[in-house]
Amino acid sequence: MVSILKATLQAQKSPSRHRTSLLLLLVVLMVSGVLVIERFRGQIALKSWKRGTEDKGDIFDPHSLWPAASDTSVRFSNDLAQAVNGLPGRLRNYAGQLSGIVPDRPGKARRGSQEARIHLPSGASPPNTWEDLNGLLQQSRPALDSLHLLMKTPPSDIGCDPVRRLEEDSFPNFVALRVSAQTLHAAALNDLRKGNLSGAQENLLSLISFGRLYSKDPRLVTFMIRIAIIGLSVDGCWDALQANAWTDQQLAVLQQACQDNSRLLSEMPRVMEAERIAHCYRLDWFRSHSYETSLSRYKDIYESFGCKPPATTSANPYRLYHQWAFHPVWTFAWSHQEELNYLRDSQPDVQAVGDTLKHCSWVQLRRQMDENHSKYRFPVAAWRFYMKLPLAEELPQTLGGAPPPIAYPYTDFSKALFNTMKNLTLNDMVVTAIAIKRYELAHGKPPPNLAGLAPEFLSATPVDFMDGQVLRYHPNSNGTFLLYSVGENGKDDGGNAESDSANDDRHNGVQWIGRDWVWPSLDRNGRQPNA
Repeated sequence: MVSILKATLQAQKSPSRHRTSLLLLLVVLMVSGVLVIERFRGQIALKSWKRGTEDKGDIFDPHSLWPAASDTSVRFSNDLAQAVNGLPGRLRNYAGQLSGIVPDRPGKARRGSQEARIHLPSGASPPNTWEDLNGLLQQSRPALDSLHLLMKTPPSDIGCDPVRRLEEDSFPNFVALRVSAQTLHAAALNDLRKGNLSGAQENLLSLISFGRLYSKDPRLVTFMIRIAIIGLSVDGCWDALQANAWTDQQLAVLQQACQDNSRLLSEMPRVMEAERIAHCYRLDWFRSHSYETSLSRYKDIYESFGCKPPATTSANPYRLYHQWAFHPVWTFAWSHQEELNYLRDSQPDVQAVGDTLKHCSWVQLRRQMDENHSKYRFPVAAWRFYMKLPLAEELPQTLGGAPPPIAYPYTDFSKALFNTMKNLTLNDMVVTAIAIKRYELAHGKPPPNLAGLAPEFLSATPVDFMDGQVLRYHPNSNGTFLLYSVGENGKDDGGNAESDSANDDRHNGVQWIGRDWVWPSLDRNGRQPNA
């Protein structure tokens, strides 16, 4: 009897188990179907969007943006490294530490090359004197000769496979570029101190030539190194222009070299396209590897900067959840949609940078980018997406950089774009100042206006890339002149070099901090102010 009852109960439970199993199977099939649909929907939409923008001229193929490495560029990299290795190690106490512009009063500066003492950061080994620097540069003569020869014809392409670098999310070691540029700058100031203008010109021309180096490599890191070196050349050229005895021919050669660097503005759209391609390569690598592998890839990069990966990304249980649940599902179903979201949402910034070639105004570019970011809206069911790839795109903030606006999750390139347009503005101020000096040599006084410099002394109108207008210029009654940019705010304050900041660190070596960026002058008689 008992056995009959048990059999009856089991028979009654069996349909219930079957129904539960069937229900679970249906749920799994439905979820799998939805994920499959999401995958193909994302892939199709991504391909369609790319085709549409490529038809308008946008580039997503790295082979179309980067030239292949040439034997010339490979030899250049090897020869540059060899030249840098031939420099005395102690020369780095000076190279990169000297300044041609020593800020004094607002709108006034002292010539760094004429300072009685070399002011170096604490910790630099003695003796820290001009005599010591001159001795070290004499030892460096063979290396300097090699640098001068190399920078006469700098290669336009870079000596590595750019596609492989994209796949590895890596870039070459640019230490040799930095050290060689800083050495040339120090050598120029040393020659100016001795009154050796021909030597100073040779070093400055080699330094300025870095603006042409790797011009066909649009990666942001390469581009910003060139922009930074332009800033270094501005510093050296200001000191040089305070010296007398320059000939018109010497100045004309220097002016043309600086003027050639103005074309770097036209490279900015390619830099944005290159960064977009690099992001897509990182995203593609991320979806083809596990979450744990991705963390391991970038861990070494963080450690090389002396940083620890953010705990929010690498700590448990967040890490376990992403390793075994979120990342596999995202990889299969939503990664292509995430790539499409990024491309669509970053496209307005790419377009804004392209428009800069027409208006040449930082203020207008900044306004447009702010508007683009303020219009950003998170996608529906944003929990499906990373938005910011773990570790890969968190390093700038970890190193102390400003995080992007809360409403905009992608990299904000505003700081890099501002530094670019700032240094190009300063470069145009150098070109203009040289043209004014050439006019003074011919006529004994500054020109009445910048229009008077064309076409004999100035072939193109000098642009203030802060507002897209002509640089401001006024001759003074005492035979000097006022040349300035409207500065970061884009407002013309009449050449006011005073800073808005209560923490004015002008005496800490920061020059371009005024309401307007004024081309600094010495005292009328050429004395070192406050010397």
